[in-house]
Amino acid sequence: MERIIKVAEVFLDIDVKISFSLSKSVIVSHPLFDSQYMMVPKSFDLPSLNIDNVHLADSINDSWIFDILESPAALKLGKEIKKKHLHECKEPAEVIWMISIGYRFEFLKTILRLLSEKDFAEVFRITWTSCNITNKTSVFTKKELTDLFSKCVPEYLMSEEELEAFRNFPDELTVYRGVNQLSQKNVRAFSWTLSPEVAERFANRFQTDDRIIYRANINKKDVFAYFAGGEAEIIVNPSKLKKVTAL
Repeated sequence: MERIIKVAEVFLDIDVKISFSLSKSVIVSHPLFDSQYMMVPKSFDLPSLNIDNVHLADSINDSWIFDILESPAALKLGKEIKKKHLHECKEPAEVIWMISIGYRFEFLKTILRLLSEKDFAEVFRITWTSCNITNKTSVFTKKELTDLFSKCVPEYLMSEEELEAFRNFPDELTVYRGVNQLSQKNVRAFSWTLSPEVAERFANRFQTDDRIIYRANINKKDVFAYFAGGEAEIIVNPSKLKKVTAL
């Protein structure tokens, strides 16, 4: 854990990047900050930190709120608070939840060799299920993702309920995937679903005219995991998909 926290501290020291949306609101890009505003409970030991020249405003739930972009002192305070929280983490899963979604795959790749089988499966699942763009990342190639899923211990990757459902699957499954102009070139992907309704929902996310729903077959032995939730997600070996057909 000590080495994982040190890696997180390196990510914390990366410069904050800002851009602006069409509505001119500030967009913050940073491994541990996903907003310019930060909330901290009033019970937090702020006096032990450097709070000079930082404007702390009252907020709901007995918390202070401040703008990390207000001044160098405010950003420094924000980083000191994040660092304190990092050192309170007891498990790698707690650390990955502190990492901004857009940086989780990069952080995972950096700490891979520091994780036990159990911790790796837990962190990999959190990263996969929390990120919007998973099937094609700039961090891992498709082969690398295939290798990572192959190495996962199912008992660590899935919950007891998911594992029980997985064990009761037939030898061959019918799966579905909804795509649009942003994802139609990546049909042979890892993420599919058992539900045609879920596939249709994904295809309709952006209300474009080129949405397509695909159906395919996959042998149970070529399925890496089943994540229940609201998506009935099936993680497959993309190279093993059979009879991929547009409906």
